[in-house]
Amino acid sequence: MSLGSAANPTIDNAVNAAVDTGVIVVAAAGNDNADACSSSPAGATGAITAGASDENDNRAAFSNFGTCVDLFAPGVNIVSTANAVSGVNIYSGTSMACPHVAGAVAAIASRGILNPEQIRQILIQESTPNVLSNVGVGSPNLLLFTNPIV
Repeated sequence: MSLGSAANPTIDNAVNAAVDTGVIVVAAAGNDNADACSSSPAGATGAITAGASDENDNRAAFSNFGTCVDLFAPGVNIVSTANAVSGVNIYSGTSMACPHVAGAVAAIASRGILNPEQIRQILIQESTPNVLSNVGVGSPNLLLFTNPIV
């Protein structure tokens, strides 16, 4: 999910209810350089929440952080499709990190693992630890790693 608002129990409860039925939800952490737990759906306990890293393995300066973030993925200067003459543009944001994680989730699900919490644990186990700088208070120092997944 590439959206966000101030912490909203209704949104978080809806995300958690979806996860309880087996839906896997990946949420962007947010771009306020603040605690991700203070926003929704990033703060929903059932969501897999992605913060953004940059090309130098730093937490992106804008990326939210904290205990609600599960891991970080590339989110700075990402080439993406766009409604432009070239058909592409370069974007930065946790909305760019989120699809990286969603792709890894899809690869894990293709192994037949469909339980959202199991997928979260596999993402965490297969991430590269302790390579990021300035992850922010309470954040895991985990960078998405997909090589063994695909």
